[in-house]
Amino acid sequence: MFPFQKEKKIVIRFHFDGNQATWKDIKIIEKLTNGATASQEDLQMLAAHFMVDEKGAYLPEEKAIKVLDGLKQAEIMETLKQFTDAIQEALIPKANGSGSSLPSEAGPVEASPSGPAS
Repeated sequence: MFPFQKEKKIVIRFHFDGNQATWKDIKIIEKLTNGATASQEDLQMLAAHFMVDEKGAYLPEEKAIKVLDGLKQAEIMETLKQFTDAIQEALIPKANGSGSSLPSEAGPVEASPSGPAS
């Protein structure tokens, strides 16, 4: 009999700040806001670029990609929804025509990846 090991939950958070965005990020976001699709690789890279830890510090891209690689399908869908909501909140103009002056934050999304994610 094997000992029972509870799966570790990972909380995924995003913080969208235009000052963090690279030119490549902006091009992908522009495609998405214009109704075009982006590749899964581009979406993962974009999400990894804006993933933060529990203190709000941006994660190194390699660590963020490792976390995303361990997600299951339902967790991927929820994570992408949270992330795209954060982007839309930051980019869609307010009623007066101005964008939000505040950084947009999404999450947390709880995930239980099957692969190593620490």
